[in-house]
Amino acid sequence: MTYWDTSALIMALHDETIRERLANGEHVTRSHSLSEMFSVLTGGRFRVRYSPNNAAALAADIARQVTFVDLSTEEVLRGLNEAGRYQVIGGRVHDWMHTLAAEKAGAKTLLALNGDDFSGLARGFTVEAP
Repeated sequence: MTYWDTSALIMALHDETIRERLANGEHVTRSHSLSEMFSVLTGGRFRVRYSPNNAAALAADIARQVTFVDLSTEEVLRGLNEAGRYQVIGGRVHDWMHTLAAEKAGAKTLLALNGDDFSGLARGFTVEAP
């Protein structure tokens, strides 16, 4: 099973080889990734800023290809209590929540555009580029 960070899902929209990888096997992410995708796609971080309608359609397309594993309130709070042990501060908490969801899903691999974001966080899986 492969867990997809938001950055990897966005790359799948723009790279056919990565998109093919998404089409085969079991893939998971958090539902929050859809909001993150929408934010990035409509916020102009790419050469082209997507319209809200196009970004929503792309998110829906991705949603059909993955299973969602979300954290309960208790799991989030437990993770926040453990955060200091893993040097998780500031915005790194988002990667930490992806880490906890990947662990919950039983993922063997976590795909992320910048694997350094997960340095010291991987618990029971490898981190690699899509």
